[in-house]
Amino acid sequence: MDNLRHFYGLKKDPFPQNIAIKDLYPLPALAPLKQRTFFAIAQKAISVITGDVGSGKSTSLRYISS
Repeated sequence: MDNLRHFYGLKKDPFPQNIAIKDLYPLPALAPLKQRTFFAIAQKAISVITGDVGSGKSTSLRYISS
């Protein structure tokens, strides 16, 4: 990745593994995920979030928990 940053003159990695929550774009699709997650917690239910590798499952949960 350092070669790409140097080639394009970037100061930082454009695709970090752990992007800061403040730098996330609040997608409309996160609202229902947040509601369903809080509902599952309130019901003390088991909930599963599935998706392809790199689709943002962990990042979405970090966003919701912040």
